[in-house]
Amino acid sequence: MAKDYAEWYKLKTQIDSKEGKIFFYPREIWWCSIGLNVGFEQDGKGGLYQRPVLIFKVLIWSLSWLFH
Repeated sequence: MAKDYAEWYKLKTQIDSKEGKIFFYPREIWWCSIGLNVGFEQDGKGGLYQRPVLIFKVLIWSLSWLFH
């Protein structure tokens, strides 16, 4: 099955252009747009390329350590 990297790039630029801060805390589970990956890595699912992630540790408001 061929991957549609152009469609993911369009969505990625829309997500990146959103204004505002997102607040998250350790031990929360969020659905995040992980994206369309190269090779054998796990791709996000659905039209938004989402997967559940666990917020493991918040380093600063815009950076966290997570597992997916």
